[in-house]
Amino acid sequence: MSIIAPNGSNNVTDLGNNQKTVTFGVDVSLAPAIIGFLVILQYDTNIFSSPSVDFSGNVLGSAALPFIVCIDGIRQPISNGNCLPTDATGVITSSMVTQGNQSSPTDSNGLVNGHLFHATFNIAGHQGLGQVHIFLAKVVAPPSNSIPVITEDGYYTNQVCGVLACKAPSGTLNVTPQEPLVGSTATFNATVVLRNNGGVLKSLTWDWGDNSGTTTNQTLLTHVYSPLGFGGGAGCTLCNGIPVTIVILDSYSVTWKVTIILHLQHPNIVLSVSELTINHQFNVVPGTEITISVKLLNRGNIAERGNLTIYRENTVLNSRAFNLNASGSQLGTSVQLNELWNTTGYAARAYAISASICQQHCSTKDPLSKLSGIISAEPVGGSLIFGMNNTSEASQTLYVFLIVPQSLGTFSLSLFETTGLGILVLIAAGLALARFMKKPSYETEPL
Repeated sequence: MSIIAPNGSNNVTDLGNNQKTVTFGVDVSLAPAIIGFLVILQYDTNIFSSPSVDFSGNVLGSAALPFIVCIDGIRQPISNGNCLPTDATGVITSSMVTQGNQSSPTDSNGLVNGHLFHATFNIAGHQGLGQVHIFLAKVVAPPSNSIPVITEDGYYTNQVCGVLACKAPSGTLNVTPQEPLVGSTATFNATVVLRNNGGVLKSLTWDWGDNSGTTTNQTLLTHVYSPLGFGGGAGCTLCNGIPVTIVILDSYSVTWKVTIILHLQHPNIVLSVSELTINHQFNVVPGTEITISVKLLNRGNIAERGNLTIYRENTVLNSRAFNLNASGSQLGTSVQLNELWNTTGYAARAYAISASICQQHCSTKDPLSKLSGIISAEPVGGSLIFGMNNTSEASQTLYVFLIVPQSLGTFSLSLFETTGLGILVLIAAGLALARFMKKPSYETEPL
């Protein structure tokens, strides 16, 4: 579907400055049945003034009510909601919802085509080309699914560029990867088309949507979204994304905005000791050779490196470096570590055998299992980043029980019990011997 607002085919050229007002229709086309919309317009305050909105004849029908309506940062009387963080001078926020999630009427093909609302402006009287820019557009289908949109802006001009009326440039903005990871590098590529005769690009102003930006004439730039204190910008509150805007400026001082909504991935650091196995754990006689096996799994969404270590109590038995891809990769998401422990000479007691993960930035004295909350991680091929850490499976512990070997099977008694048994046996033996030592009666009885 597409939102066309204001309709590009109805751009207004007024070289004679005859028009006092101009109205742009914010239209929707080729959409399924919808239950609401939110549109944020930005307009050139040097060209336009005193805007107003009109919802009459909108495609939602009579079941719709205005939800948020704010102009120049001021909540309008018909609004049922508060203004958004993006509302300010030069901004129009318009939204409507149907009562009871009732779907909008559709045509014979099951599609919605028509007006969402109209925006009317007074002409301020200054020379120039004024853009009406769709900063954000969100259309909701039942039950509450956002529909992808394509937007097209409109303009009014009373300026001559060379010998003809000024025309707006156009541009596109692409990012690689499409959903960058917070803390990693995103590459932005802007394509600019200038339409005024003899005009050249003077500058591109980049607004990254995180309260930072730069002005340059370069169309290829990189940016890293820092996780420290990153709130996602006001746009994130509206659309679960970050608005990234470029402002094109040509040599006739004509400006044009292009905005995309960028969705960021937050690092999900889940390194898991998924398996810890020991072939002999109970009733182990010293001298037995024990095999310890550990499997490490990267369940997160970033490739990571570090060390997997096997401990006996506080002694390191074995450690190996790992370099694991993210869980979405096909190869290299797990690593195995094996160790043999010869128990000869070890006392009879319980021994803790542990496997712990330590990422490259930490030490074996501070394993990942002791960390919680927001931690740092060093992904493969990247710089230091931060993310929410799941530490529930970052270590595992099992116990090996060594016993004192016995000559009579596995039966064992304490010294006191053994001594007591010896006394009982001796007493019993003495009684038996006394019976055998007693002379039989025929030896004393007379014949």
